[in-house]
Amino acid sequence: MSDFGRFKSLNTVKFFVHMNDEHQSPLFSLDFEQFMRAAFLKEEFAALAAKHFPPEIRVVSTFEVPYLVIIKTTDQPLPEPLCRQLGALHRALKPRYRRDLNDLRTFFALGGLRNDPFS
Repeated sequence: MSDFGRFKSLNTVKFFVHMNDEHQSPLFSLDFEQFMRAAFLKEEFAALAAKHFPPEIRVVSTFEVPYLVIIKTTDQPLPEPLCRQLGALHRALKPRYRRDLNDLRTFFALGGLRNDPFS
């Protein structure tokens, strides 16, 4: 499961909402801001996961700033055909989207996520 993490500062929300204004409609920005404001704190994700899921479930977020939070099961190996398909999808992304995805991969790795399906 994955969702946005709630920031402690409204300025941080505004930064992330408007950093790609030239590539998104005003309606998208408004919707995005409402999602960001309604998000849970990473600590709330962790408390809910501890309450409702088995102990092997982990909560991982992007490093330092919990832009995205994942409630994750134990790592399992991915089938080789799926790995190849994910690699092909990654390579087919437009450069700006591939850069964004790679940034997320880096920040999730720094936040403790070890099983990167795109590597």
